[in-house]
Amino acid sequence: MYKLIKKKNYGRNIIDKINKLISIKRIFFLDAKSNCISGRHAHKKCTQVLFHIKGKINIEIFNGKKTFFKQLNKNRKFIVVKPKTWISLSLKKNNLCMVLCDRKYESHDYIYSKDQLLKHK
Repeated sequence: MYKLIKKKNYGRNIIDKINKLISIKRIFFLDAKSNCISGRHAHKKCTQVLFHIKGKINIEIFNGKKTFFKQLNKNRKFIVVKPKTWISLSLKKNNLCMVLCDRKYESHDYIYSKDQLLKHK
C-alpha cells in the first residue's frame, strides 16, 4: 500500500536508502506554478517514492478499501507508494515534489479511476 518515512530515520544518505527500497528507473518533478491537483491515478506495476523538496504537499491515498490523508513536509520527507494504490496530490504554488519510480514510463500501467482500481485488486 504505502509507507511513510521520516527524515530523521535516514539522515544524509536518503537517496541511497530509497535506492535500497526500489531500483530507480525514472525520476521526475512536480513543480507547482500555481495551486493544483496532481496524480489522480494508481499504477498496476510501478512503485513510486514521492520525495518532499519544498512546501507542504497533501496526499490522498486509497488502497481499495480505505482512504488516508497524509502530508509530505520537512519532517516527513518521503512516502513509498506500492502498485494498485490510488493517490492524489494537492500542491500549492511553489511546492516541489520529486517522484522516483522503479519502472520506466508505460502508458498501459496507469489506472485512472478508483472504480478501475477496484477491478484490478
